[in-house]
Amino acid sequence: MTTNTPNKQVAIVTGAFSGIGLGITRALMQHGYHVVANSRNISKSKDLKPSPDLILVGGNIGKLDSAIKVADAAIKNFDRIDLLVNNAGIYITKSFIDYTPADFELMIGTNVAGYFFITQRVVAQMRKQKSSRWSQRSRSKR
Repeated sequence: MTTNTPNKQVAIVTGAFSGIGLGITRALMQHGYHVVANSRNISKSKDLKPSPDLILVGGNIGKLDSAIKVADAAIKNFDRIDLLVNNAGIYITKSFIDYTPADFELMIGTNVAGYFFITQRVVAQMRKQKSSRWSQRSRSKR
């Protein structure tokens, strides 16, 4: 199902559930973008509701299968990807020496693997389209 309209840009925003990611998602929609919004709990959002211009894709962006689902949702619904906002990020509010292996895996999974997996998918699509724009922002408290 394609709902793409001429001249309408398509953006992916990770970490779109709250804070800056939510604000970016709203701003992009106000500026006429189709948006694919992602976060672990996006389906529980009280602020974002699916619409012809907004696709919500839940999942941990630090997992390859989630990154594939997000990129595929943009292509399936809108035929393209014009903008990637890598907003998902975790900052664990405790001393570095108190990080557990689970804390480290969570942080690296989101902040590094998440950036890598979604950017890799999006850049491949942008190369096919001969266009590219992406933004990296990664930091949120946990």
